[in-house]
Amino acid sequence: MRANLFYLVLAIAVATAAPDVLASGSLQDEVEGPPGPAETEETEGEGETEAADETEEQEELEGPAEEQAPDEPDMLLGLDPTGMPYVPEREPTKYGTDDVRRGLFLIGAGIGIGIFLPRDVNDYLSDWTADQGASERLGFSEMLMNYVPRVTVTYIPIEYVQLQVLGEIGWAPKAMTISGSGADESEIFHYVRYSPGALANFHLPVNANRQAIFVGGGVLYHWLRFEGGGADYKGEALGYRAQIGYRFYVRAIAPEIFVAFDYVKADSHKAIATGARDMILEYTGGMIGGNFYFDLTSVIGAGSGPDTSGS
Repeated sequence: MRANLFYLVLAIAVATAAPDVLASGSLQDEVEGPPGPAETEETEGEGETEAADETEEQEELEGPAEEQAPDEPDMLLGLDPTGMPYVPEREPTKYGTDDVRRGLFLIGAGIGIGIFLPRDVNDYLSDWTADQGASERLGFSEMLMNYVPRVTVTYIPIEYVQLQVLGEIGWAPKAMTISGSGADESEIFHYVRYSPGALANFHLPVNANRQAIFVGGGVLYHWLRFEGGGADYKGEALGYRAQIGYRFYVRAIAPEIFVAFDYVKADSHKAIATGARDMILEYTGGMIGGNFYFDLTSVIGAGSGPDTSGS
């Protein structure tokens, strides 16, 4: 009887403690044993699958990660792949790696050689030669060439526009020798024009902005005078010019060459000579020349012309 009562109490105690042991997992591990290899691999596979899914979702949201090129410079250290100091490349512009040319202010001087054929002036020289029995000292009796010293101020507000203000003096000399009895006598004729004016040109930088082509035209006002041999004719008129040229930008200087055509025609109503006839004064013709500019913007720091110090 006592033994039966002891076993009954033991059974009740075991039944009461069994749920706590099973909850802690200790008794379950002792009863079931550790998980097998198949169960471990299945658990790890599920973890890797979940990690891969999370990575794909992140790439879809943020995009693929950028891979660093093997030759990309080390910007933090300031070194390129060869270990030399890193120098960033300049952004290319429309005409090359240099800045566009705008805001430039140029001043300079030059000279041109013109070819013209003033008909009334040459007719006068021919008649005078026949009347005086003179022979021309050099070349022909006609005036064919003139020489034009000039001063020009050029402003380039934007890269495609060039504005010019200029002053010129055109000079066409002719020397005659009067031969006859006694010593020879000389007579020198001068045909001169004084011409201020303004021009507007299309300005096209080329060769990485180190040169430029310009083409355009404008107006000049001319004061004309032909004198010599006792005659003095004067006239004035508005004239027109078309031109094309090529300029070189070299540090603080800018030499250029140009070709121009002028239309100039004035009616002289005041002939200061006895019995002189009226005369049409013309200076129409072509001219080729050059200018030598000094770039003021390179000194005062204005404008945005390219640095050609390495050229």
